[in-house]
Amino acid sequence: MLLIMLLLSAVPLIATQEGLMVRVDEPLGTISPYVLGANCGILCAVPAAMFPEAQNSGVTLLRYGGGFSDERELTSGNIDTFIATTQLVGAEPMITVRLHDSTPEASAEDVR
Repeated sequence: MLLIMLLLSAVPLIATQEGLMVRVDEPLGTISPYVLGANCGILCAVPAAMFPEAQNSGVTLLRYGGGFSDERELTSGNIDTFIATTQLVGAEPMITVRLHDSTPEASAEDVR
């Protein structure tokens, strides 16, 4: 659903009495290559034998943290492993810091 919303945001929309019209002949710009991504949690690991498939998957962004991970502290070891994985896959990293039962200072320290 989010992908559909992102795609629709790239073309002009016109509200009419009959409904909604999408004008695909009038692009507003390009869609970011970072739309194609995946979430990685604490238990997310790419087996060494699967790295070629991961590298060829087209994934441009990997996100770590949030969801189930938001209930636990981020550790430097987990973050280091995540960053190494993104580098091996060829994706950009995104870290979602813990907000629930945490502080802005602790969140800033997590990503230093």
